[in-house]
Amino acid sequence: MNVQFNNGLLAILLLAVISACQPSSEVDIESTPEIIVRNGNNQDARIYLSEGDKILPFAEVTTSTENGRIQTEPAEDLNYVLVLRAQVDPPQWQNSKLQASHVTVANGLAYVAYNTQGSTFLGGLDIINVQNPRTATLVAQAIYPNTEFSSVAVDNRTIYLAGAKLDEDSLSSPAILEIMTYQDSLSSERKTVDVPGFVSTDVKVDENFIYVTHGSTGGLSVYNKTSLELVKTVPLDDARSLIVSDDQVTVMQGSPGRITTIQKNSWQILQTVTTDGANEPGAKSVFAMSDDTYFIPAGQEGLKLLNRPDGSLVQHITIPVIEDIEAANLTCNGVSYANDKVFAANGAAGMYVIHQVDNDFQLFGSVQFPASTNYVMSQGNLLFVATGTKGLQIVEIIEYDPEAGNYITIGDWNEYGRPNYLCETSTQIDPDIDARLSQQFIAGDDLTQRQPNWFLETVLTDIALLEDTDLEITVVGESTHHKNTIGYYTYPNNDRPESPNDLTDLTVLFPNATVTLSESHLMKGDKICLPGFSGGNTLGFFLNFKGFVDGEVTTGFLTHYSSWWLHKNRPIKQQNVILAIPEEQTLVLAYEDIQRDFHDQDFDDGIFLLKFSNPDAVNWSAFPELP
Repeated sequence: MNVQFNNGLLAILLLAVISACQPSSEVDIESTPEIIVRNGNNQDARIYLSEGDKILPFAEVTTSTENGRIQTEPAEDLNYVLVLRAQVDPPQWQNSKLQASHVTVANGLAYVAYNTQGSTFLGGLDIINVQNPRTATLVAQAIYPNTEFSSVAVDNRTIYLAGAKLDEDSLSSPAILEIMTYQDSLSSERKTVDVPGFVSTDVKVDENFIYVTHGSTGGLSVYNKTSLELVKTVPLDDARSLIVSDDQVTVMQGSPGRITTIQKNSWQILQTVTTDGANEPGAKSVFAMSDDTYFIPAGQEGLKLLNRPDGSLVQHITIPVIEDIEAANLTCNGVSYANDKVFAANGAAGMYVIHQVDNDFQLFGSVQFPASTNYVMSQGNLLFVATGTKGLQIVEIIEYDPEAGNYITIGDWNEYGRPNYLCETSTQIDPDIDARLSQQFIAGDDLTQRQPNWFLETVLTDIALLEDTDLEITVVGESTHHKNTIGYYTYPNNDRPESPNDLTDLTVLFPNATVTLSESHLMKGDKICLPGFSGGNTLGFFLNFKGFVDGEVTTGFLTHYSSWWLHKNRPIKQQNVILAIPEEQTLVLAYEDIQRDFHDQDFDDGIFLLKFSNPDAVNWSAFPELP
């Protein structure tokens, strides 16, 4: 859902007729009951560490470009995966649960700022040791019962929090900058700077100054880093976020979206570029920029990429309409850019993953989290995703170099991986079988819960051939967004392999098992005909997760074998099911492409029909029947 600064606060302010234009002043506050500080690892019960490599799957997204063209072709695959390492539940105070609003990382520590929806003033700060994300620990926590925070910045061991506090006795207006320190423990002593405006929306720090944006009729206020005296206020209505470079400060404004560049020291406005969008009142809008591109979170209008310095629109990536979700909750709140990777927080639409290919940016897919994606920040190989009341998600970006592998090929394929050796296309699949498959393999629905007997240790996932036979393999479909490779291998019935190294005839069937409606890619009804399988041998299958890269078959990130015992270091080993349709002399092969049990376990990431020319070659009763 859309993260908003406290709109209830605005109503209170208007009723109270509090001036937001008085000069800023510093207020020294000693440790008081207004802040509750806890140090040490006693809060680690709020951190849930993932076991193993819990890969976050990508969902395919259909969007339109700025000229209205619908993008449906799958993007190029990536040589990295996103692995969830930890989830940090937000703190609670009395009966209220806070929501993560912002995060920054410094010195191996993640600093997470919190606020609360509605008219309640309640915020906080977590400090999490993320030097090793696999063993992340919560080292300090502060709860502010009367204050909430929109942003956090860190310089050395000094923490700067931008937010709002309703305190008419000490403050001329609710917008504040809170300053505290962390030196092996979080000090309850802090300084509060009275910032003009209703709420401080963002904060950044350099060697000399502290830069604070404040919304509504506010602007950019610059403070001396040592004395905390106000140096300059640049009026900028609806100022939402800022980026500080060597000689300039760049501010994003909303209603409508604008990018304003300000010269340091002279504090003169150099340029204002109108981006449009970002019209939602009080919305969070954290932008990013590279040497030649602005990445603009335009609210319900999605993500806009603008050319620097002229501000011309380069790309416009929209947010799709999602059934049963209000449009107000489908909004681009923030974006992070690093190393040719772009991550956009889109509220209830999840997080877009975009990567640069040559001079263009391709939308690869969307990652869903257990709550609204409000903010995302990438640093090095880590992603920190603020997901509202579900707290902080710590994600590791694992890059890998897929190897060519030693595979037998049947023939050639086109650049999209569609084989040139298909024996038939547009094969009609029996409507009754198609309907029965649809009833069992449901996207996002856990098949292991509905059909637990298909996952017993006694269930066969390879096919022992009793007599010679030919084989036809027909594509039914898939729901994954990854370019997986599907193939087969054989071994003697009485001599099963004990290691993947024992497999000597790994043969590629479908280089890219992505199924689309385009004839350039694999399609439902495509068929491969394979002659000459000998009785006395067992037929096994493999799926290379993300195996098709740059038009070639690779080992991908991970291989799943139907001979499940080859997955020696996995607690759950079975990645495929084989079901029988005896009356049709047909078997069903269905795969789950993400290592179990780290995803939905719907086993619809590759579904195929196997037809045998010799019905006596298969012991049909050895397999569960398709209901």
